[in-house]
Amino acid sequence: LKEVFRVLCPGGELLIVDFGKPSNATMYLISLVMQRLEETQDLIKGLLPEMLRSVGFDLVEELARYTTIFGTISLYQARKHDEVQ
Repeated sequence: LKEVFRVLCPGGELLIVDFGKPSNATMYLISLVMQRLEETQDLIKGLLPEMLRSVGFDLVEELARYTTIFGTISLYQARKHDEVQ
């Protein structure tokens, strides 16, 4: 994430689609299995927005959440602030 932030133009945005925090009890149960199959724990705990903020993105939001057979999938948007001229 640090490298993406570094190379992104001022005012640019990053869109990420990945596992997100479970949206209901069924998705929570699926997430227990998925955590063992892939490195998704931080994503399933909902930590991706904080990870994006910690490298410098100043506008981070979850735009959408999808329920799938693999678990909850979230679409996140993060923007790099404009540099002051």
